[in-house]
Amino acid sequence: HGAAPREYTRARSGERGMKKSLCFFGYNAGTCVYIEQQLDHYFGAQVEIEVRCLEHGGPSAPIPPRDLFVASSQTVLERILPWLPRGASTIVAARTINTENLDLLLDLAPGARALVVSISEETARQTVDTINRFGFDYLELFPYYPGMPGPLPSRIGLAITMGNARFVPSGIEAHIDLGVRGIDVSTYTQIVQRLKMPAETLNAISHDYIEALLALSARRQRLARLNK
Repeated sequence: HGAAPREYTRARSGERGMKKSLCFFGYNAGTCVYIEQQLDHYFGAQVEIEVRCLEHGGPSAPIPPRDLFVASSQTVLERILPWLPRGASTIVAARTINTENLDLLLDLAPGARALVVSISEETARQTVDTINRFGFDYLELFPYYPGMPGPLPSRIGLAITMGNARFVPSGIEAHIDLGVRGIDVSTYTQIVQRLKMPAETLNAISHDYIEALLALSARRQRLARLNK
């Protein structure tokens, strides 16, 4: 495969062989730490969880077999595929935003223009789509990533970031950080199915997801009443 820099790796303690095994690959350390916490919270009692961060380089040796490999994006999956065991079971994680942090967008006026900044075109566009699906489609959002060709859109003084403020281009005066994107409930469903875990495993995840959406809706309704 050729030499590659060594990547950051963490494995949860436990007896491999007694549990199903899952290996998550992310690009930056903030993503890896946050998603490791999510995975351990929901699956730690049933699954041996390993997290590998590629921020400082890719794998330097073939990766041992695991029951499931989860990549934080299609770009990350393509980077690790040559190092995975033949026939490995893989998932590209659908990512979502912490709904509590979306409160930070509630003060923006309709038509407000902002860059949505991420590490790659893929993740920047996904994040714009996610923000719009949560009901903020009245904002004018433009995906931005390092190395993006062409000039910035005009009349923009705000950047929206997901824990990656260092990628905000110079000249942008203000930014709102929505925090690292987590794993979406649809991907948790895939993980439960692939690892053949009990369907009840999804109950807590679905409950947390629905509660978060209801809380966001309630906060928006309160704000709407205050603005009347």
